[in-house]
Amino acid sequence: MAELDRAVELVARLPGVWPLFEGGTRRFLFKRFPYYLIYRERDGAVEVVAVMHARRHPGYWRHR
Repeated sequence: MAELDRAVELVARLPGVWPLFEGGTRRFLFKRFPYYLIYRERDGAVEVVAVMHARRHPGYWRHR
């Protein structure tokens, strides 16, 4: 949970830093775990779309 909190804090502070991903989203790779925080910027806010495993079923979150 601490790693997730850290990711959200960093993304909220500097949302445009991490690479573009799919469908207008960006992804932040966790430092200690093989997970991505998928997010997008909307109306001046950061919206977390998914937390996905970096090596398992990469597209599973798209249809949710």
